[in-house]
Amino acid sequence: ISLKKINNLQNHLMLFFTGFTRFADEIEKDKINSITQKTKEYSELCGMVEESIKILNQDIEHLHDFGKLLNESWKLKKSLSDKVSTTFIDNIYEKGMKNGALGGKILGAGGGGFILFFVPEENRNRIMEALKDLLYIPFNFESMGSQIIYYKGSEIEI
Repeated sequence: ISLKKINNLQNHLMLFFTGFTRFADEIEKDKINSITQKTKEYSELCGMVEESIKILNQDIEHLHDFGKLLNESWKLKKSLSDKVSTTFIDNIYEKGMKNGALGGKILGAGGGGFILFFVPEENRNRIMEALKDLLYIPFNFESMGSQIIYYKGSEIEI
């Protein structure tokens, strides 16, 4: 997608640290153990990838559909295992949605770590206030790929 669309998407995303970590292997084992009973859900999630690509390739005014799709994918992800979310995570998600997010998701396996919200720019301040007890993590998309960064004495080298 164009740099303009990438920047627009990035300006709609807000990342927060939930304040605790989790053991992803336990969550993933639970998902794997139930995979044969959840083929419909996994199929729907795979279909959402194609749908998200279509949205991102449309005109910028359709970008909010991406946030709504994130919301649908979050609901599906939660249905894969009762370990994906907790009451604490559900409360964070609900607070984000009530304050202007169109969608969001826990990154990784679930259960903790980082939560990402899709937020129209006019609602960013409301989200910041509503989630002020969480650590907000500003970030930028990287187009250079993986890089090795290390600390040497008093300077950082890439």
